[in-house]
Amino acid sequence: MSEKEIIEGSETAVPSRQQIIEEFLSSKEFVEKINTEKTNAVQNFQKEKLPIILESEFSKRLKLEEERNKKTPEQLQLDEALKRIELMEANNIAKEKERLKAENKTNVLKVLSEKKLPTDLLDFIVSDEEEKTNKNVELFTNMMDKWTTNLKEGFMSGNNTRVPGKDSISGNSGMEYPGDNASQAQLDAWYKATRNKN
Repeated sequence: MSEKEIIEGSETAVPSRQQIIEEFLSSKEFVEKINTEKTNAVQNFQKEKLPIILESEFSKRLKLEEERNKKTPEQLQLDEALKRIELMEANNIAKEKERLKAENKTNVLKVLSEKKLPTDLLDFIVSDEEEKTNKNVELFTNMMDKWTTNLKEGFMSGNNTRVPGKDSISGNSGMEYPGDNASQAQLDAWYKATRNKN
């Protein structure tokens, strides 16, 4: 006879292995055991490991304080002087960068004015490094040249002008302008046709 037949044939059913495990895990004894183990682990850490950690940290700090106290007054003065020198050097570097930036700004302003370019983006172009500033100026002037060339070509092609009294705009598409009372779909179709042919 199999185990299944024995279980089904008897009047009292034998609980399955899964049921036994679930019952044990939810039992009061198991929960109390887990809580006791947690408490013991925390107490054990506090008694054994925490004092070692605290002692180590205290020793480090005590050694640092002793080293500081071992220094002679001359050494302490020297340390203070070195700190002041480092601070002054940092201030000098910052001042030098500001001076270079102001100088570069003046030079860039002259260049942009000579080329009759807008100076609104001056702060974005100028850097405290001359080489970087020169690259930024070159990039900006090239971009402005391309933009003005494209703008001029657009005006010269005649696609952007509408002659009063005419319902068509000359262009390469050959498609007539739908008029001021045209629907949005008609205007979109006309726009796409004129742009795709150019």
